[in-house]
Amino acid sequence: MKKTITINYTLNRVLLKVLRGVDYVSRIALETQKSIPVVYRQLDVLVDFGILSKNRIGKKVAYSINWINLSDLISSTIKLDIEKLNEILGLEKKGKKMISELGKLAETLPLHVLDNKKERDKMVYNFFKEKEVMSLFQKYLVNVEKASQKSDEYKNMDFRQNIERFLDIFGMMSPEKMKKLLGADMIKRNKLFLDFCKARYMQKQALDPRSEFI
Repeated sequence: MKKTITINYTLNRVLLKVLRGVDYVSRIALETQKSIPVVYRQLDVLVDFGILSKNRIGKKVAYSINWINLSDLISSTIKLDIEKLNEILGLEKKGKKMISELGKLAETLPLHVLDNKKERDKMVYNFFKEKEVMSLFQKYLVNVEKASQKSDEYKNMDFRQNIERFLDIFGMMSPEKMKKLLGADMIKRNKLFLDFCKARYMQKQALDPRSEFI
């Protein structure tokens, strides 16, 4: 993409609506409590960024996600910190089950591939295009909206935080639950990216300053 993309709070709300499947201006305006002209301007910014596409359906204009460009944006937010990962694995933390599990997982990960932006972009694109993932993502965004009505923490989450927390789900999920929700074939197609998500989640846990107190 030619332009630098900054998804601020306002654009974040509109983009998340489209990701949820709310694709008409009037409905987005209703759900965000903004005027239709304001929503049009915000959508046009996202179209200008190349993240959204717009198509006329009869008298209405519908918006859809440009997954190639959005995948590039998502990929830029979720780089696995290879240097920190190696640091963690080098730590002498005997008895730390998590470190041991992360070490075993890291041995199977082609880190040179995961640290390659082009390869990461491709993995993200293939992953988010899976219908099971898109369904889970939309359900997650519905849950975030419900939580935001009661907590400012969720209300103020930016686009990057939403993506990171969603991908953390695949690091937290048990193999049995994942198989039930995604299916064996989908897991097989995306095994490398799912292992990548698990490694990222475990890495964050290992670096969490609260971990020594638990």
